[in-house]
Amino acid sequence: MGTMYCSLPISLTNLTLEMDHIPSPTYFQPLTQLVDLKLMKFRKSDPSLYLDSLTALKSLKYYFYVVPIDPSMIRLPPNLLEYTHIHQPISSLKTEFFPPTLTSLDMTFSDIDYTNVSLKTRLKHLKFLTIHTNSDLPMEFIPDSVKTLKIYSINGQNLIKGMIPDRVESLSLENIKTRFQHLPNSIKKLVLKDDPNVILYDNNPITLPNNLQEFSLIPGPYQNVFPHDIEFIYPPTLKVLEYGRVFFTAAIKPFIKQPIPSSVNEFKYIASTWTSTFNNAIVHSIVEDEGFIFPSTITKLPVKIQPGTAFEFLIFRMDYLINQTNIDQLIIDYTASHFQIDIRRLDQENNNVLIVGKSLFGGIIHQQQIDQQELLQGLDINSHHRQQIYLYFEPSMSHCSIPTLKFNLPSPPP
Repeated sequence: MGTMYCSLPISLTNLTLEMDHIPSPTYFQPLTQLVDLKLMKFRKSDPSLYLDSLTALKSLKYYFYVVPIDPSMIRLPPNLLEYTHIHQPISSLKTEFFPPTLTSLDMTFSDIDYTNVSLKTRLKHLKFLTIHTNSDLPMEFIPDSVKTLKIYSINGQNLIKGMIPDRVESLSLENIKTRFQHLPNSIKKLVLKDDPNVILYDNNPITLPNNLQEFSLIPGPYQNVFPHDIEFIYPPTLKVLEYGRVFFTAAIKPFIKQPIPSSVNEFKYIASTWTSTFNNAIVHSIVEDEGFIFPSTITKLPVKIQPGTAFEFLIFRMDYLINQTNIDQLIIDYTASHFQIDIRRLDQENNNVLIVGKSLFGGIIHQQQIDQQELLQGLDINSHHRQQIYLYFEPSMSHCSIPTLKFNLPSPPP
């Protein structure tokens, strides 16, 4: 192959490219001011990439598929800080492949790498490490400097061998088996993804690390979490708690209300129950009937809604949240849409409530106690003698319609 000239402006500092093939291993060398480079390539072609002359390059994310690769094909910049290289391991990987300046590494490793590569001796400044693996992972492989550790088992059958290093403060485990006894008290954030059962070996209560501040238990798309089947002993330091999808099914166990630790001020979950339907759309309950006992300390509630069709209504019951909890910030995530609703209670009886948001037609709601006569008339009243309040989204092609507040649902179309 002859010399290939780079057609890109040499003044570039950030570049993201999706390419069928790289014209030449030296194609990017003229871009001496480049700081951030992200490459995605898909064709079965030579993946060679020579970047060792780019002294300004600090972040490299290189995604490729299928093509086998060895260390001679990639020359990393000497001052690189962040490197991402996943989808398949590099064959015959050596310790010297990595520039010692790295502070963040996201990479796929094979079992032979755990013997032939020493990250501990090479990467003294590494703080963030993400490992994708198809084999058991010995903890001796993890450098002592790592503070944030993420481990992903590709086949879901792999084990963590040994104790997690006691300097790790944030730990994410996805589909990989371990024992809670192997988690150090240095961990402040713990995320368990996909199949929670890979973590659980018996029916004994699970004691979480003493200094834990954030805990997430997130199942895969076709899995459920049953908190009343899993007993955790939470530390008093816990501030943020997240359950993924939570179903309380009487056919499996009697319905049991689940207390949330009083230290928690933010609770996250995927809405899974509803009180009724309207025009073939689910009316989601927020907090009520989800099986949780909310302490007064919780003030922030992010709720994720499973995606549906572009033409469906989105409706949320708000009155229980307003009148029976201290939550003052509700965040609703629905596909690409993100809505934040702020609640300000203006008096002790909640007779006047201000509901506002950047993407909400809100205002002050005047709530009144409903007298016995109105109850006998069969008005749509909740169990606390307050009129029901709905957060209502019209159907939208983009899922981004602006919600409104309603006391009554509109009549369905004929």
